[in-house]
Amino acid sequence: MALNTNPDLVNLVILPKNDKLTVRMYPSTNDTTETGGSNIIFTANKGEGVGRTSGQYVLIDGFYWLVVNLYKTYTINGIKRNYGYVREDVVDKYIPKDNAVAEANCSSMMHDLITNDKKLYAQLLKLNYLLAAAKSQGKNTASIQTQFNAIKAEYEARQNRIKASKWVEVQEWSDTVLDNIKSFFGIGLEPITMTAIGAVLIGALAMVEVYYLFKPDYETGKANLQVSKNLETALANLTPEQAQAVKNDLEKQIDTAYNQGKTDQKTTDSTTGIFGNLKTIAIVALGIVTVGYLAKNK
Repeated sequence: MALNTNPDLVNLVILPKNDKLTVRMYPSTNDTTETGGSNIIFTANKGEGVGRTSGQYVLIDGFYWLVVNLYKTYTINGIKRNYGYVREDVVDKYIPKDNAVAEANCSSMMHDLITNDKKLYAQLLKLNYLLAAAKSQGKNTASIQTQFNAIKAEYEARQNRIKASKWVEVQEWSDTVLDNIKSFFGIGLEPITMTAIGAVLIGALAMVEVYYLFKPDYETGKANLQVSKNLETALANLTPEQAQAVKNDLEKQIDTAYNQGKTDQKTTDSTTGIFGNLKTIAIVALGIVTVGYLAKNK
């Protein structure tokens, strides 16, 4: 399912056009999902506000399904969701008068989105390596592989939306240490994207647009990270020796990255400081994020 983005559809209040409006987990009029769970998040009555549009949408069979940031969080099929899908032809859209929530929370949300994806990137590297190890031993990894593929696809789509957005400026997070780590784990992922929040959010309007545009991605990223941890646990049980080897090697790579970052800091021109060097930013960021993550999961 490919999500598209229309900047003109960002941050519009959604209300039912008719007496009722069904908000769904996925863009389908079916009341149940393919796995038999409920596809209905809730049903709104006439005059009841549903939420605000993200600007993301899916075109299916000639109908536009809008991704809406909901005013409440719902638990459906054991999954917490605060965004859902509505079909555009059965809704009314209005320009909101108040954007205080977005203005207050945009920067912190985007910071967390990027931080989560850095952690997820490391998880994907480890998972791919552990999957290969399990397959080489003849273990059944079909279910884990399917979930891995889904997380990887969502990660890459999310990163591409950040890169394509007209409201954010990105820097490619890439350096020789990261290349070595990617080479060890053997996975074809794009480099992590760093979003320069302070430099690119111009005024309150941009903050509002970015907040509602990427809020579904923020929520999906959190869910991806949690599932990836569950998959790592499952794979570690299948291949305990390989799991320990991955952990040891990654910690060694991170130590190298951190030490190189400190060396670069000493040699960087005093007028620019450590953050004037993109390579140094990448190295230090890699060390801080991944070491912190591993420390919490020992």
